[in-house]
Amino acid sequence: MSFIHSNALRLEDVPQSDANINEISRFAITFDVSEVGEAGKNLSLDSDFSQLTLPELRCILYVEQRRWNHFNRAYDAQVEQKLRDIVSNIRASL
Repeated sequence: MSFIHSNALRLEDVPQSDANINEISRFAITFDVSEVGEAGKNLSLDSDFSQLTLPELRCILYVEQRRWNHFNRAYDAQVEQKLRDIVSNIRASL
């Protein structure tokens, strides 16, 4: 899968919030973290998603996907719900 720059992102590129979590994970890795740079270090699942920019939302999704993939574990229920909330916010911002 290749990167999709946030300003080129289309609604049809973003999975529905109720999509299979694997589809959401595949979407997460289409983000290039250089879009947010050092600002990405201050983002987390505890951030107020409604106050974040599209690249910031995508950054959190990307970082969490990489974190959980690194440990070769499935998302726990709370994290999965937050990822779905992020996807919902991404779709709303488009």
